[in-house]
Amino acid sequence: MNTIQKNPARILIVDDESIFLDLYQAALCPEQYPAEMIAVKENDTCLEPIRLCSDEFEISLCNQGDQAIRVVQSAMEIRQPFAVAFIDVRMPPGPDGMQTALQIRQLDPFIQIVIATAFSDFHPQDFSQSILPKDRLLYVQKPFHLHEISQWASALSAKWRVERDLRSVNQGLEKRIRERTSELSKAYANLQRRENENWALIENMPSIVCRGYADGSMEFFDDRIETLTGYSREDFFSRRIKLFDLFIDEKEIESTQETLRQALKSGGYYKREYRIRSKNGNVLWIEGRGKVVFNEHGDIQFIIGTLTNITQQKLILRTLNESEQKYRSLFVNTPNPILIVNRATLKIMESNPATEKVYGFTYEELIDRHFADICDINNENVRSTLDEIGYKNSDCVELRKLRHHNRLESFYMNATACSMRYNDTDLLVFFMAIDTILKNEDFTN
Repeated sequence: MNTIQKNPARILIVDDESIFLDLYQAALCPEQYPAEMIAVKENDTCLEPIRLCSDEFEISLCNQGDQAIRVVQSAMEIRQPFAVAFIDVRMPPGPDGMQTALQIRQLDPFIQIVIATAFSDFHPQDFSQSILPKDRLLYVQKPFHLHEISQWASALSAKWRVERDLRSVNQGLEKRIRERTSELSKAYANLQRRENENWALIENMPSIVCRGYADGSMEFFDDRIETLTGYSREDFFSRRIKLFDLFIDEKEIESTQETLRQALKSGGYYKREYRIRSKNGNVLWIEGRGKVVFNEHGDIQFIIGTLTNITQQKLILRTLNESEQKYRSLFVNTPNPILIVNRATLKIMESNPATEKVYGFTYEELIDRHFADICDINNENVRSTLDEIGYKNSDCVELRKLRHHNRLESFYMNATACSMRYNDTDLLVFFMAIDTILKNEDFTN
C-alpha cells in the first residue's frame, strides 16, 4: 500500500469571466463550492490572486493576464512553481491569452499550459507554433464540463510530476557521471604517472648481467643473483641450479623457450616476463632481456642478457587494475540500461547487464549491432535532437518517449543521450529510464 503523501498540485486559473472562475472552483475544489465559494467578480481587477485548496489541488485565480504573470514570477522566486495553467484567450483590457502564455512560458519552461477559448478566430496551430514545447500545451474549446476540468488537471499534474522527477533523476545521473568521469580521469592519470615512474625506476635499476645456455644453465658475474633468488652464482655456474628450475609453471618454461625460438627469427633479441620462486619461497616477477649470440657455424653459442626484478611494478599495476574494476562495477550494477554507441557509425560498443534484460539480447548479440536495430533513432525528430549534442564531454539531450524494440515487442522509454570522447573516438552514451517504459497499448487506453 502506498503511504506517500503528495502536496496538492498548484493550478493557475486565468479568466476574466466569473462564471468560468466559478466553474473551475467547482471542479477542482468542490468542498468549497458553493457554500464557501470565493470568486473574482466580472470587470473587477484584484491586486492579489484568490487562492483555494483541496486535498488534490491548490488553485490560484486571476482575472487578468498581467496579474497571472506576476503570480508565476513570484512562484518561481520562492521555488514553488505551478504544475498547470488554464488560460483564457480574450481578457480585455490586459494582455490576451497568447501574450500571457508566452511570458509565463519564458518564466517557467516546464509548466503545463491549457489554452481555453470560446472563440474560433485563434487557430490551435498558432499557439502550438509559438508556445513551445508542444508536448506541454493543450488547446480546449469552451464550454466544458466539470469532469473535463478535473480530469485535465489531474492528468497534466501527474505528467508535470513525472517530468519533474525525471529531470531530477537525470540531473543526479549527470552529476554522478561527471563525478565518476572525474574519478576515472584521475585514476587513469595516476596510472599513467605511476607507470612512467615505474618504467623510470626499472630503466635505472641495476640489472643482473648473465650468460645463459640453451639447456637453461646460467652464469652470473656478481653476487646480486643471490640477493634476488637466494642461490649463489656458484650454484648456477656449477649447474646445480638452473633458472628453469625456479619457474613456477611449466607452461612459462614452454612460453619462454618459444620466445627464444622466435628471437632466432628476428635478429636474436628477446624480452620475456615470467615468475620464479626464490629459495625462501617468495614468488618474484622477472623481466628477462637479451640477445642470442651465434658462432661461425650459425649455431647458438650463448645468450647474453639481464634479469630485472619487476615484482613491485606488477603489484602496483594489479592494485590499479582492481581500482579500475571497482569503477566498472558501478557501470555494471546500475539497474538502468546504459549503451555506449560509436557516434560516427551508430554501432553499439558497450552495454551493461540491465540492457540485456530490457532488450532480450545477449551481450555478444548487442556488441557491433546498429543502434537503430533496437531503437527508432532514424526518426527525423530523434536524429535532429541527437545532432544538437555538442562534442564536449557530458553535453546531453533528453529523448522523450523514444521507441525501442526487443525480441517480442515495441515499447517506449525516456532516455538521456550524452557525448563522450574516449581513445580519440566520439561516443554517445544513452541512459535509459526503465521507470518510464510504456507499451503500445498504453497509448490506446
